[in-house]
Amino acid sequence: MNAADGGEADELADELRANLLTPEQVVARYRGAVTIDTLERWRHFKTGPAYRRIGRLVFYHTADLFSWEKANGIAGSEATPTLDPAVAAAAELVVSLVVV
Repeated sequence: MNAADGGEADELADELRANLLTPEQVVARYRGAVTIDTLERWRHFKTGPAYRRIGRLVFYHTADLFSWEKANGIAGSEATPTLDPAVAAAAELVVSLVVV
């Protein structure tokens, strides 16, 4: 890997950290109007916003949430919730595995 590739990997990692939300963050985004159980049910029945699974972890990309909101006439929150430290550590691990 050359220096340019390292820069691209860092950019990808930053993009993933900034734009991937955990189910808990999605619940916070919709201020509790959507629950973890609802998100699980939507994934099971393949409804609701698109999601990504990395191992056993589930993430929602902000662009997919915006698209889903627009398609369903839902007003979402523009603010991205802050990460719980344990979730942040898990996200760092996932990002390091994806980028490698």
